Amino acid sequence: MESNHNLSKYPIEITIGTTEYKVPLQSMTANEIKKLAGANVEEYDLYLEVDGPEETELIPDEQRVILVDEMQFFIKHRVNPDVSITIDTVNYTAPKHAMTGRELKQLANIPPEFALYLIQSARSDIQIPDDQIVYLITDEQFISMKSNINNGNTLVDAAAVLPQREISYLKANGFQYELRRNPENPSELFLTIDNFDMGENYSPRHVTMLVKIPAGFPSAAMDMFWVKPAVTKSDGHLPASVCDEQYIGSTWQRFSRHRDQGTWNPITGGLRAHFTFVSEALRKGE
Repeated sequence: MESNHNLSKYPIEITIGTTEYKVPLQSMTANEIKKLAGANVEEYDLYLEVDGPEETELIPDEQRVILVDEMQFFIKHRVNPDVSITIDTVNYTAPKHAMTGRELKQLANIPPEFALYLIQSARSDIQIPDDQIVYLITDEQFISMKSNINNGNTLVDAAAVLPQREISYLKANGFQYELRRNPENPSELFLTIDNFDMGENYSPRHVTMLVKIPAGFPSAAMDMFWVKPAVTKSDGHLPASVCDEQYIGSTWQRFSRHRDQGTWNPITGGLRAHFTFVSEALRKGE
């Protein structure tokens, strides 16, 4: 527990990598700062930016750092200084620990008009402007998306953001589909399919189906599905575990159906796997 003499009168804003933190302390050790960023203290070193990304200072683990606003830290793996990152599900070795958004897009051959996002598990994904410097950490994941923000339009060109196998699957099944960006989380996509057949267990039988494609897909698992209009079972009762939610200007009935933990395979997982899961859930008629 921190002693009162180390408490700051106001939160001090520091940045570790690309993430900002408000710290209620006047000072912290290097290990404490690494823990704040969720890094293994035995595997990573902490550096302080002194004068730009090329001028840095290694902070020993137990050394205490007096914190001031706008301090910039980054962490680097001790054993493997080469930084392995993922951009649009493809693995890359970064040529240096600090890169701009533009350099990251060039590394992955991403067109200039696309936006780049850093995927964060516990926070909202961060858009990385072309000129922003990113302090890279091994296993960080990025995703690109074609910028399309004219007049609030959320439509996305599916061929520009989805793997080709997903486009082939949608076309092979003759789906009448649209892909839209989630206005509240631009790295998440909504796939809607018109005239989707729910089967004989539900009424109405044909609906608009919505599924969410998460940031990091297909490494990140898909979950649940939504329909409009709301359906009932053939006996007139509501399906189990449903509720109403608002998305892209409409009310959708959510089916809270989940696959077993750990069964999503990033290699074989995709729209085919998820719609097979949806079909199995609908056949049960619960």
